[in-house]
Amino acid sequence: MVGPGEDITGIVRQLGAEDAQTSTDAHALLCDEIRRLVKPALQGESPEHRLKTTDVVHHAFERLFLRPRADGRRPEWPDRLAFYGAAAKTIRDILVDEARRRLALKRGGGRRTIPLEAVGDPFCMPPLMAIELRGELERLSQLNERAARVVELKFFAGLSIEDIAEMMDVSASTIRRDWDMARLWLYERLNGTDGQAADPRGTDSTERNGNGA
Repeated sequence: MVGPGEDITGIVRQLGAEDAQTSTDAHALLCDEIRRLVKPALQGESPEHRLKTTDVVHHAFERLFLRPRADGRRPEWPDRLAFYGAAAKTIRDILVDEARRRLALKRGGGRRTIPLEAVGDPFCMPPLMAIELRGELERLSQLNERAARVVELKFFAGLSIEDIAEMMDVSASTIRRDWDMARLWLYERLNGTDGQAADPRGTDSTERNGNGA
């Protein structure tokens, strides 16, 4: 992981440095970081459906760093949390695109119930539910933004509870509660129930690390 003291925005800016070695080093560092995030998301996939890590890294790098913003400037992030959040969303979109492709090839198959454990591995769920997950995450974000961010960072970027807690400056137990609640809520939503067993509202507190359990 890029260390807490390293400036992600500065590394991104080095991609366009006049010095070729500086630009090359920045490219290698950022690719390695994306590869580290991508690998956990691909481990649960069967060999015949598994995306190649290098392909995901290539697409994620292009979407994150090479596509200019609306104003034509290169994307920048103010801190590590913002960067990893953007990376998680990018990986999510790539996996959803792949799920759509798999669903189109399969042409049907219908909905099936998934176990709770699948809401911890993007490839344990059928393609249709992988697609629906994005919509449910957006709904969760409206109810509890922090919990939705925890899911994205852990589910799609493979970050640990401890890493997320450090970046969000809250206790690990708080992040663990968010993760457990969000998984149950998503499980119910994806299986067609009302998601009432886990109420995501009211848990998005302003607790800071060391001020609560």
